Amino acid sequence: MTVSSASAAGLGLLVLLGTICHGFAASPSDARRAFHEGRYREAQDAYQQLAEEKPGDPRLSYNAGASAYRAGAFDAAAEQFTAASRAQD
Repeated sequence: MTVSSASAAGLGLLVLLGTICHGFAASPSDARRAFHEGRYREAQDAYQQLAEEKPGDPRLSYNAGASAYRAGAFDAAAEQFTAASRAQD
């Protein structure tokens, strides 16, 4: 492997890892699956991202709160439950 091909491979790996770690787009089905599999922190992060993208949907804030509660993040759970309760019908 030449230096330029090794550099290109390394750069490709960095781009891939950056996309996986920081650029994922949460979906409700991914969040729901994480919750049901006991990956509550992951579910919390996904539901919170979804709630930020769709602030008019209180179900997402509620689900973020439920996930946070299960993860033991009680302050975050309270914030999400409060946000859900303030939503307009």
